Amino acid sequence: MLALQSRRSQRAFTLVELLVVIGIIGILIAILLPAMTKVRVQGIRTQCLSNLRQVLTATIAYAADNKGWLPYRGSEVNHTPHQMYTTSPLVNTPNPKWDLNQSFIYKYLSSSKSESKKLRGDIMFCVGQLAARNADTASYDREYVTYQYYNYTPRDAATIWQVPRPPMERLGRKNAANFPVWGCLTLENPVASLPTQWSHTGYSAKTKLYWKELNVVYLNGSGSWARDREVQPYMKTASGVVYYWAKPTGY
Repeated sequence: MLALQSRRSQRAFTLVELLVVIGIIGILIAILLPAMTKVRVQGIRTQCLSNLRQVLTATIAYAADNKGWLPYRGSEVNHTPHQMYTTSPLVNTPNPKWDLNQSFIYKYLSSSKSESKKLRGDIMFCVGQLAARNADTASYDREYVTYQYYNYTPRDAATIWQVPRPPMERLGRKNAANFPVWGCLTLENPVASLPTQWSHTGYSAKTKLYWKELNVVYLNGSGSWARDREVQPYMKTASGVVYYWAKPTGY
C-alpha cells in the first residue's frame, strides 16, 4: 500500500513544475501573438485591396462603355467624395443621373438586382477600422460608402483643392494612369469639438503619425498600400474637413 502511494506521489506535478509550464506557455504566447496580429492586419489590408480592385475593374468597364469617360461623381454644395447619391439643390429630391449606386456599382459589379444591396455592403466599405461605416447619418444605408472617389468636381466655391486637379476625365489623358482613382476614406475634421480622423488604420494618440495610411488603386491597374509619407491633403471643404489621398506615382 505504501509503495502504491509512493508511485502516485511521484507522478503528480509539483507547484514548481506547474509554474514552469505556465511560464513557458506565457513566453510562447508573447512570441506568437505579434506574429498573429501582423498576419491578421495583412489579411485585412489584402481584403480591402481586393475590394478596391473590383471597384477599379468596374470603373474601367464603365469607361469602356461610355466613350472613355469615367463614372460621373455628381456633386452639389456640401456633398463629398464618399457620398454616392446626390440630390437636386432646387427640389431636394434624388436625381438618378447622379446616382453612382444605380449607374455604376450595381450595373458593373452585380449580376442581379437582388444582389445589389448585399454587394454594396460587401464591396464598397473598407474592412479596416473605419468608424464611418456606422455613421449616424440620414440615408447613410443608401448614400454613403467608405471608399472615396477622387474624380470629383464639387460646385461649392468654398472647397479648396490642396493639389492640382487630377486629369482623370478620360482614360487616354496624359499621365492620368498615374493618379489614384479610388482609396480608403481618409479625412480629418479639425473643427469638431473633438477632432475626428477616419482612415483604414483608425486613429489613436499613439498612432496619429500613421493614421493616414490607406489602400489605393490607380488607373493603370495597379494597387498598393500607401504609407503615411506617401499621403497628402487632397481637398478642403468649406467646413474645414480635409480629405487625403495617395500622392500620384512618378511625381
